[in-house]
Parts: sequence; structure tokens; C-alpha cells
Amino acid sequence: MKKILIASDTATHPCTSGNRQCIMQQAEVLRSIGFEVFFLLIGSQESNAESIAATEKYWGKNFFHYPLPAWQLFVMRLSKRITRQAYPDNIDFYPPAGIVGFANTLHAEYNFKGIIVNYIWQSKLAGCKIPVRAIFTHDVFTDREKRYKDGREWHHHSLREERRALRRFPYVLAIQDEERRYFSTLAPDSEVRTVYTSFPFVEQPVAEGKNILFFSGRNNFNINGIRRFIRTTLPLLAERDASIRLLIGGDICSVLDKEELPGNITLAGKYDSPADFYRLGNIAINPVYEGTGLKIKTFEAIAHGKTTIADPHSAKGIYRPELAPLITATTPEEYADSILRYIDSPDAIEKNRERCRSYIESLNSYIQAQYRDIFDK
Repeated sequence: MKKILIASDTATHPCTSGNRQCIMQQAEVLRSIGFEVFFLLIGSQESNAESIAATEKYWGKNFFHYPLPAWQLFVMRLSKRITRQAYPDNIDFYPPAGIVGFANTLHAEYNFKGIIVNYIWQSKLAGCKIPVRAIFTHDVFTDREKRYKDGREWHHHSLREERRALRRFPYVLAIQDEERRYFSTLAPDSEVRTVYTSFPFVEQPVAEGKNILFFSGRNNFNINGIRRFIRTTLPLLAERDASIRLLIGGDICSVLDKEELPGNITLAGKYDSPADFYRLGNIAINPVYEGTGLKIKTFEAIAHGKTTIADPHSAKGIYRPELAPLITATTPEEYADSILRYIDSPDAIEKNRERCRSYIESLNSYIQAQYRDIFDK
């Protein structure tokens, strides 16, 4: 069987965040087109024993781990303390010393057809000997701290460094179409493709009750979005139908204070399977109005057949927008009107679910074709 290596400094398990889901969906697409998939976890300052162990348990014999050397970790921490920069701009500050040689050793044993490197700060792996090399970008990191007030909390890099990373690879994989156009200007000699991320369609019956669903991780963009919805839209819904409830699930529940929330909100907590959460209602929202990357929550809700109402920002760059079974709402009134239009209409919800199925099947076929064309020529 053809073999391919996915490399990332982000563990895949527990699979509780959007970036981990993206990596796992890369793996599923590659398996679906006939590859045996291996995973290389690259050591970083954020590595923790729990995630390493959980990731190794999932991948088994197809798991490799290359830790950050202790001396390098010391140097990195000292440098950050001296410069007071949490994330220095130099992308080659992050890969462990010897990582390219380690990848070459693995390739000599397993004869990989290709490698997908996740994130620009691990782009040094473009120097390995694996024949087909692609970088999966996840996001735009150029001046991220200037574009978003919360941008300083994670990686942000200069245009120079993002361009340097992308130009190392013959293939650049963008997660949505607006980003593909941007990356094409930075790396004109690379083949830049939008690959989105795949989602299996999950069959679920129409649920009883009037629950609205929001399933999310805990990053600040998600927190800001749901807080604004609670502040501006939920009171309008309560005035018109007091039986409507907002159910919030996922890791975001750990940073919301139950005592500060209205009584028509339930913090449902974490779920090992998103399907268990989405089974609780028919309408999902994505009120996130800032941030870049793929709008995971939008696609995830559609993949569960939910009537999905989103801020226009959370519909940017999606696959075939003219076909998407997605309702956009800009104002609190538009959100409330859209929710009320569907909340008592099981027939409309059922019809929309069939549109969701067709859309997700089309999306997945497109994604498979992109990966096949790059790695299976």
C-alpha cells in the first residue's frame, strides 16, 4: 500500500479542537483514496504528556514522535524571556534540531510517497527527501496580531516569513478559497489549492423540542461570538418564544460562567463525539464574526444535517457558496427571524437536511480529487 506521512507539532488526540479535527480529516481523506497514513508528532514548547500518549494510542505502530531537545527548549525559553516575544517571527526558531534528518531516516525505512507538513513554522521539513511535499496552512499568520485584538495569544508572523515558508513547497494547501488567493500571491511558483476539510455526513432524526445548538472550542473568537449572540439575539427570541433554549457544547463551556448566563442557556459540557451533542436539536448557529481559517463549526453543523445560521464572516471562503444550505444573518433581528422561521417547521428542517447531505457529498468528492491529483499521479 502507498504510504504518506502527516507531520505536525499539534497532537491529534484528544480530538477536541478544530485544528486537530483538520489533521484527522486529512488522514481520513488519504485513507479513502488508498494510502496508509503515518503521523509524526513534532516536539514543541506546548507538548504535554497527556496529548502525546493519547495520540500514540490512536496511531499505534504508525506513530512517530520527535521531541524537542532539552537544550533547545532551554535556549528557546531564554530567548523569549530576553526578547519578551512569545512567538518570535523567525519560522525556523520552532522546529527541533535534527527533524529533517529524522524524516529522512523514516523515509529510508518506509518509502513514503508524500508528506503533508502542518503549519508554516514547521516548513523546514520541505528539505526532506520525501518525493511529494505539501504544506497545509490552516490559517493566514501574516500580521495576525494587528488584524485581531486576540492575535498576540498565538503565532503571528511577518509577510516575509510566511512567504519564505510557502515558497519552500511545490504544493500549498489552503483551507478556504480566500486564503488560496492570498497564498497564490506569496508563492506564485507553487501550486496552491483549496482543499477545505472533509466531513462525513451523519444521519440524525429530527429532534424534539426547541433547542438551538452551538458547539465550539474555547478560543477567544468563539467566546466573543457567542457572548454577542447571548447579549443581542437571545433576548429577542425569549420575548417571542420562551420555550427556546440555547445549548452550548464543547470545551468553550469551561470558560463560560454558568452563574452569569440567562436561565434559557444550558452548558452541556464536553462530548467525545460531536454527534451526541448535535442530536439534541435541529438548528445550529455560528455567530463568530472574526478570525481566519476554515469555519469548522459551519461545516460541522451542515454535516450533521442541521439548519445552520451563521454570521456572514463564518461563511467566507466556503466550498461552492451558491450550493451551500446555509442561512446568513447580520443583525440580531435577522438571527431571530431565521431561527423562528424553522423552529416550528419540521418539514422545512427535513428538506434542508437533504440539501445538507448533497452538499457534503459534493464537498467530499471535490476534496478527494484534490488529494488524488497531488499525491496519486
